Amino acid sequence: MKTFSQFQEEIKNVPSVRELGGLGGGGGGTDSITDKSPAKSLKKRVIDAGKMATVPARFLLNIKSKPDPTEKFADSRMTPKEKVSSAISDYKKKIGS
Repeated sequence: MKTFSQFQEEIKNVPSVRELGGLGGGGGGTDSITDKSPAKSLKKRVIDAGKMATVPARFLLNIKSKPDPTEKFADSRMTPKEKVSSAISDYKKKIGS
């Protein structure tokens, strides 16, 4: 078993973060892979400008957007209790009980 002074000696021999050359931080390459670029291409800027320009016209002409197929899960008509009950009954129908 090592003594306290032996542990202290080992700690002195461990290289510091500065000696590692920048390898001591967290994230590393993962952050650079997952970050979004702050720059937009010219094509994206033109599309965004077109969308912003048509919003007032669409509102004034009462033009509705196509419904988003993922919106059916954000149904505010049901209470949480009703949603759970509905999910349970759907599951029971699925398994045939």
